Amino acid sequence: MGDERIRRYRQTLAELDLQRKPYESEWKDLSKYLLYRRGLFDGDRPGQAASRRSESLDSRPAKSLRNFAAFMHAGLTSPARPWFRLTTQDPELMESGPVRTWVFGVEQAMYQAYRRSNFYSAVHTGYLELIGFGVGCIFEEEDDESVMRFHPLTIGEYWIAQNHRGMVDTLYRRFSMTARAMAQKFGRENLSHAVKTALDRKDVSWFDVVHVVEPRESYDPRRMDRGNLPFASAYFEMSGDNELLWDGGYHEFPYLISRWETTGNEAWGAGPAHDVLPDIKQLTAVIRTQTTAIHKELDPPMALGSGMKDRLNLMPGTQHPGLLTSAGDILAKPIYQVRPDIAAGVALRQDIRQAIMEGFFNDLFLFLLQRPNMTATEVVERHEEKLLLLGPAIERQQYELFNPLTERTFGILMRSERLPPPPQELQGQELKVEYISLLAQAQKVIGTQAVDSAVQFAASMASLWPEVVDKINADEALDIRSDLVGVRPGIIRTDAETSAMRKSRAQQAQAAAQDQATMNMIQAGKTMSEIQTGEGRNALTDALKNAAQG
Repeated sequence: MGDERIRRYRQTLAELDLQRKPYESEWKDLSKYLLYRRGLFDGDRPGQAASRRSESLDSRPAKSLRNFAAFMHAGLTSPARPWFRLTTQDPELMESGPVRTWVFGVEQAMYQAYRRSNFYSAVHTGYLELIGFGVGCIFEEEDDESVMRFHPLTIGEYWIAQNHRGMVDTLYRRFSMTARAMAQKFGRENLSHAVKTALDRKDVSWFDVVHVVEPRESYDPRRMDRGNLPFASAYFEMSGDNELLWDGGYHEFPYLISRWETTGNEAWGAGPAHDVLPDIKQLTAVIRTQTTAIHKELDPPMALGSGMKDRLNLMPGTQHPGLLTSAGDILAKPIYQVRPDIAAGVALRQDIRQAIMEGFFNDLFLFLLQRPNMTATEVVERHEEKLLLLGPAIERQQYELFNPLTERTFGILMRSERLPPPPQELQGQELKVEYISLLAQAQKVIGTQAVDSAVQFAASMASLWPEVVDKINADEALDIRSDLVGVRPGIIRTDAETSAMRKSRAQQAQAAAQDQATMNMIQAGKTMSEIQTGEGRNALTDALKNAAQG
């Protein structure tokens, strides 16, 4: 059985490799110019990336990319502020005290789990890969000490395939391990003969291992043993015995894979670095040309007189006393003079750098850095256009990265019994995740401007045409705006609560009006009784008599 599966895995890997090939050339260029220590290509071993050197002659493009990654981290998953919250699909359920307490407890348990693990450092690395290569991949696995651990992968060491919904649900990862590490992870008895021999010799050579995770073909939800989980997981040696090193599964897809943007049915994505790569190459060419021109101006190619080659020292400050030549001989002079326009070159480089920084949204990042306490509304007022450009990418991260992350983390915590049992009201109910980071809020605030504009315009018209306010559904406007800016459900009353409150207020007003009318009648009667009309009569008795006769 293991032989058949390994043959199928190797065949699938070969097919995925053919699909990935067209992207690798550009990935290598991106690695050379921007992230030269990231990316594993052509069988690179661990540590080989560290020996690379950047082909870029300017450090600012790489710094701009890293600034953008830091900005994404601070704007989407800041460890210093809440960036998500849990609620129920049915808002009325959140009115229940036990439900609200349980949901808040789960939310805090997840935040604590992220802080205890290496999530925040791993997700920052994921942003670097996402911006630099268009794809970010993080492996989330269960851990005995910290509940869960995160391993960010780099481009080139994995292959992916997506399902009919456009979500990646298959990953093949090829990586290197020593014999000792393989024995620790898989057990000596599962290793091939070659690896066992290296282990006995204490050889530190590398062996290629492939990890496969894909949907299980025959999944029975009634059985939850290791070999029947929704996602099949297998390890095998790339070149070894035809036996699996490990055969198991996962409850959720453990690789968190997000793309910046995709085209059609492509599994691989493209990111901002793809857009600025031509600018980076142009900047490198300009710097190289200008540097060469300056060198030629300061140290031009020389023409030497006959016999002068070994007699002249052309280093700055050297002297040649007693050196004579016959008339007409050339001691030394430049073959040609170079007068580069340094100011024009500097201006051109600055324009290209500015284009690269804008491509990495550094103008927005630097603005927020200068105003760290700025609200989402203030951010939108100053950078609405930039935020609109970021909108699709942010929504994709929520869909492809954060939703699977939340599902996976919740499952790990629940299985490790780190969450209390849910209250009875939540049986059969699903939780809902709302993202409340700075960037997520800013995206929502953009939508509130339409609501604010309509309400403000109606208010300005009401001064001339008061009846126009009848067109505004104030309750609906408040509900929509509150939802867009992420107001907690408990702050805004439900429609039923609002209707009951208004009905009670109307009944109280009606009762008060009736009481006031009764008091007015009593006071009027008293006043009329004091007005004498003669012969022992008063205005009140006369009015009653007339009423009886009429």
